[in-house]
Amino acid sequence: MFFQKYKGLILAVAGAVIYMVTTLYFKDLEYGYRVCIKIFAAIMIIVGGIMIEDSNRFYKKQRDNNV
Repeated sequence: MFFQKYKGLILAVAGAVIYMVTTLYFKDLEYGYRVCIKIFAAIMIIVGGIMIEDSNRFYKKQRDNNV
């Protein structure tokens, strides 16, 4: 239940952490590998953001307009 509710946020945060770790600590890694890891992290952030925007938000109360 927790993962279903926050899977987009978890994915975006994981992508941001991977990006920051790559930027700060992998300076001696070859340039091509660093770029690939950063692109992968950016894709994770984008997909997480899309999942957040398209989520059902079933945990929030919604009003019935069928009155």
